[in-house]
Amino acid sequence: MEMSKKPIAASVSFGIFMLYLLNSGNGAATGALFSMSQIFPDVPFSTISMINTLPSITLIIGSILMSSILGKKISFKTAGIVSFLVFGIFGILPTFIHGTFYQILIARVLYGFGAGLLAPIGAAAYLRYIRDYETRSKYLGFGKAADLFGCFMLTLLGGWLAAIHWSYTFLAYLVAFVALVLFLLTFKEPPTMDELLKAEGKTDASEFESAKRVKLAPRLWAIVVLSVFIGMVTGPFMMNFSSIIGSKINAGPGVAGTLLSIFVLAGVVSTVITGPLVKMFKQFSFLAGMVVAMIGCLIVANAMSVAMFTVGILIFGLGYLAVLPIIVLESSTLTNTAGLAWAASLFWIGMNVGNFLCSYWDGFMLKMVNGDWGGTYYITGAAVVIIGIAWTAIIWGSPKWKKTNSETAAK
Repeated sequence: MEMSKKPIAASVSFGIFMLYLLNSGNGAATGALFSMSQIFPDVPFSTISMINTLPSITLIIGSILMSSILGKKISFKTAGIVSFLVFGIFGILPTFIHGTFYQILIARVLYGFGAGLLAPIGAAAYLRYIRDYETRSKYLGFGKAADLFGCFMLTLLGGWLAAIHWSYTFLAYLVAFVALVLFLLTFKEPPTMDELLKAEGKTDASEFESAKRVKLAPRLWAIVVLSVFIGMVTGPFMMNFSSIIGSKINAGPGVAGTLLSIFVLAGVVSTVITGPLVKMFKQFSFLAGMVVAMIGCLIVANAMSVAMFTVGILIFGLGYLAVLPIIVLESSTLTNTAGLAWAASLFWIGMNVGNFLCSYWDGFMLKMVNGDWGGTYYITGAAVVIIGIAWTAIIWGSPKWKKTNSETAAK
């Protein structure tokens, strides 16, 4: 099949952005956790924090389900409509629950399932629209930028609403219904599986049916395992940020919150440069981004002023968030056309397992460094570089880079 390098129409891309916009919406509820601990004093705070963590588990279930039916048993547009509705309805439902905490938690479980349904659709749509590797990297970067902007917007909106009343924070998920309307107006269905396979020249009946079966290379599973470690070792960077700022410069949560917003905005910028990063560093792109992230960790570990903490979190955000679209990009080369939806979601599944495990990893690190917050950032810095090296080793002999390296050597 001829690789498409043509830009996608802005209106079509905007429709896909709506799918990405809500991918990281879990943080909208963060602002209500402290108030909820006062409203439900008999519930341990560790249980209340499951408002944020438990959706990560049901997100995995939703992602697996959507990956198995997307573009095969259900169209992209129908999948988007159902996902937006489940996400939005169960997202706002806690506002109207006046019973027990556990009823709210059930609503969050179902919200997580809706978030999982939504998670793979945007990336899978881009992977069907675009076949060229470098063009894919650019658009997947744009998608991640929309994802991070949505995270910033929903977290900010949730915080404002929580200041009025704790239950209002969940009204931030009304954004899902606005996104649904814009999605319906702008989204264009990507090519069907049959159209893609015919374009690839698969016309023989037996060959055609064989191509419809999902084939995932062993290297892809290695990337999934690595994604678990990525989520696990990078999560404490954000979890410990307010603590290290408080212990080193006695700054309050307001300063930490502002700097964490800078991290998200740095991510919006960094994901736009994913395309140029891949073009420049090729199979070393991921490692290059992780080295930049390590520098950010070291700066935070040694920072003694707001300015240095700002520089550290900015550099970490630029490096780490620039490489996340590369995981989906590389995964797409390790499956056939029928497996593109899985390529888009397996990364999210791995990352969410890692996010669930990161609190345990954080506790282990703190024991290793005797409670020194700065020490956890040294460990995180070393860990992200090790992950970058492991990533390079995994993809080095992949079909994509074997072909690229042989073509380079022949010139």
